[in-house]
Amino acid sequence: MDPTLTEMLNSQTTVICHKEMIAEGVWGDRPREGGKCVIIIDDIVTENIALDEIQWAAASVYLSSDFNGSLIVGDSDTDIDRSLERCIRTMLHMEVSLMIVTFVPKTLHESSLKARTVKCKVQLKEIHNEPYIFEWSDSKKYDLAVHHKVRGVELYKCGRTRDAFFRFSRALKLLVTIVPFEDGFSAKQRDDVMSLHVLLCNNIASCHLHYKNYSYAIEMCNKVLVLEPNNIKALFRRAVAYMETQEFEQAKEGLNRVQLLDPGNTAARRKEKELKQRKSESDAKLAAAIKKMFP
Repeated sequence: MDPTLTEMLNSQTTVICHKEMIAEGVWGDRPREGGKCVIIIDDIVTENIALDEIQWAAASVYLSSDFNGSLIVGDSDTDIDRSLERCIRTMLHMEVSLMIVTFVPKTLHESSLKARTVKCKVQLKEIHNEPYIFEWSDSKKYDLAVHHKVRGVELYKCGRTRDAFFRFSRALKLLVTIVPFEDGFSAKQRDDVMSLHVLLCNNIASCHLHYKNYSYAIEMCNKVLVLEPNNIKALFRRAVAYMETQEFEQAKEGLNRVQLLDPGNTAARRKEKELKQRKSESDAKLAAAIKKMFP
């Protein structure tokens, strides 16, 4: 298999899925968040990519030979499965549709290659929907947010940062709807919700740093620091993001704050040394540019 295929499919490619109806379904509900569905996927045909490459490199569950046909809406963990799921959400009970998945390269290096596509026939056999999200209790939302957080941490530890990001984001979207709290929420439950909120924002900031989305990382760290001004992880990650955007004074202030709160923080000390070096190099370049302008 192509050793670059995993990276190409998971980070350098946009996955687009559209459907062409083969047989109409029975008018009624469509699959929605948290709903359980039973589908049949067959007649899988690929172009310019082998099916086993998709199963291996794209880590697709729905196109795997082990897939048993049962899925929970909102519980997929790869770009290709999330893309298929978006189309499945538009289907009616007993509808049969042709799903066409296309991998669109994001880089010029890949743009000259032939399009990689997967076509398959999908039949929606059963829908067991949950109530609409606005009808869910706060406890139910919190439990599902915890589920997404736990799965996101597992994915992050496996190096699947992008998939972890989607889990953390889904959890946060649920969590922000739990305000104001239900009357039945205890003080401990409120604390648990706020702690989870902080953790998710911190984890999302870490994902943004991984992909060099520094402004978004700063934004998420700021959300943490509004709730916990002395949160060391958020202070450190924001300082790193500031350093990468050459906002050196803000980075220095953040690293100083981290070391004040945690004098033994070796990561902050290393970053401080790197910051001094990069600021010195930046100042030297600026001085050279000014000298050329005003000889």
